[in-house]
Amino acid sequence: QHLSCECSGKWHAGMNHGLRSSNSCWHRASSVRQVQNMQFLNRSRLLASPSFLRRQRYHNLQLQRHHKHHRPVIPLELYRRRNSSISTTENSSSIKENTMLPLQPLSISFLTDVEGDGAYFDRFVQHSKVLAFRSIAPSYGRYANRGKQLSEGSDVNGMKWNLGEWDEEYFPYDKEVVFIDDDGRSENNSMLVYGGDLWDKGGADLYVLRQLLSLHRRYPNRVHFLMGNRDINKMRIVDELGTCDNDGDSSSDNDGTLPTHEGVYWLRDTVCSDLPADPESTVPSNSAAERLKWMLRKTMGSADAFELRRSELKNERIAIMNKASASPTSRSDHTSIDCEIAMMVTDDEVARSYILSCHPVSGIMSQYLTHAKLAIRFGPVLFLHGALPVVPNKSDDDQCLAFTTPWIHPKDDGTRAGCLSLNEWLRALNNFASSQVKSWKDYPEKSSRASSDGGVWATDGGYFNNTIGGKLFGSLLQYGMGTLPNRATTQSCVYNSWMSDGLPRDDLLEGDISRMLSELSTREGI
Repeated sequence: QHLSCECSGKWHAGMNHGLRSSNSCWHRASSVRQVQNMQFLNRSRLLASPSFLRRQRYHNLQLQRHHKHHRPVIPLELYRRRNSSISTTENSSSIKENTMLPLQPLSISFLTDVEGDGAYFDRFVQHSKVLAFRSIAPSYGRYANRGKQLSEGSDVNGMKWNLGEWDEEYFPYDKEVVFIDDDGRSENNSMLVYGGDLWDKGGADLYVLRQLLSLHRRYPNRVHFLMGNRDINKMRIVDELGTCDNDGDSSSDNDGTLPTHEGVYWLRDTVCSDLPADPESTVPSNSAAERLKWMLRKTMGSADAFELRRSELKNERIAIMNKASASPTSRSDHTSIDCEIAMMVTDDEVARSYILSCHPVSGIMSQYLTHAKLAIRFGPVLFLHGALPVVPNKSDDDQCLAFTTPWIHPKDDGTRAGCLSLNEWLRALNNFASSQVKSWKDYPEKSSRASSDGGVWATDGGYFNNTIGGKLFGSLLQYGMGTLPNRATTQSCVYNSWMSDGLPRDDLLEGDISRMLSELSTREGI
């Protein structure tokens, strides 16, 4: 009763953190899964029992005796949630575990896989017992006078609009998310964990991301982000489309100078063969817009994303010109100004919107990835986008926690470096992700388009890719993929799943993996 979670995101709470089915009836029909006073733990009743706590105290003493460098894991019931106890450094993702604190409940709101569905996001907040909306006046920043300029006959073709750049002064919505228990105190007992997959299918990509970033800016210690595969793959945009200038003013961004692109490895018949004969699999090279359409439709599973982004940009312009809100539930096609030309969003502007919003330095997706992690732990609760890898280090089977970390270079003897504890693995995992995002931010400076003939990461993939993007951030791109270039399954907490056809996998319930998970739960206190 000291840890309550409310969970949502097109999945049901279960053994894994998701019966994930983006195309199933759960996608819309189950708007919110309110799980009140639920211990978000396997065997929750057992973990709350006095006998288990006695065994855990004994186990922690044994760890202290045999592993003096390893701090024991103290049950969450012994913690009091406070802002100072959450580390915001890139090297830590858990509540401090070295202090016995008075009891205070902790409430976590967990939302995931919104995928740009603004109405779904709004319903979750409205039903939440942790979050709420607060009415505000829309803020248009430097774009506030667009309607006046149009009425005065300004050149609409020369007008600039926000296409996805990060701008704290631009928030064209009439509401913002807040914590219900926000009463000005320094200590609070609730937080939000967003589980990843922000964009692609709902038509309100920018709205959802701006709301989350705004909340994080105001509550940096209480809002935590995970990287999903649909977030990580947006790092490909700069590698395969290039970059705009800072104000997005080029008339045909990168047309004629697009990076050389010979296809993506997961669309090939075999790893060494040419692309299939299907003409739709041929990579467009005539314009950034046509290539982006191909990328979204054929390589990112987002067939409608291009037109959905066009619609969102158009609705933002209508809102600005009418001094109204661009929130999905507040949109109106009515406009008091005859400005059909200005409301038109060209293919080129949609392409620039993706390029600018995914820019490694100035894009809003960059802001999200900068603050996001691959795994987050609070006491006994572990949050992942996919599921914990359950394949032990083959070189030493008794090290059940030495989970595979394929981005670490193999040792000379052919084995891979591993981690001896879950916390060590979490630190290595999140350090890996943050270093890759940092290198991604260096890409615009390090990759002149004179080097565009070097190809793109997606053509050959892999953790040790020799293209410019591959060397800088290709390992994280590969970690976010479901398969390796040799068709092997990626052992990744982003894509791994404990489910099969909507049910828990059989191997989790018996045999070596079941034993390993039981040992993990006891040894690490999750």
